[in-house]
Amino acid sequence: MSTQADGDLPTPATLSDLFDTFVLDRTLCRDSVMMETAGAQCLLLAGFFEDQMRSRHQISWYATLGADFFRSAAKHTGGTRKARLLDAVAKRFESWRRRHAQLSRELRDQQYLLTMPSAPPGCG
Repeated sequence: MSTQADGDLPTPATLSDLFDTFVLDRTLCRDSVMMETAGAQCLLLAGFFEDQMRSRHQISWYATLGADFFRSAAKHTGGTRKARLLDAVAKRFESWRRRHAQLSRELRDQQYLLTMPSAPPGCG
């Protein structure tokens, strides 16, 4: 995942970066797109990268924050279908976060390595 973006908002490298970007800047709290982005990035960092973040951050607090980001996005979005979707993600944020954390562990524990095919005779 790139933390350096030329055109879009870069993905924060840590939950501290996420806090600095989306919580300290109160001008973003009414921007549905930015709150949805914050929620998704919180899900990625507190979920998929939970094991890496746990030593420096209280994951449960960030899970609550992530759900709040999605709730805020739902509140400020124009479309009712999308608002319902964002609200549903907010309500089930912890479940999704745990699934992402489990997926990360499974992928790390069950490393699938690509093997190089053997070279044809006489090519080596």
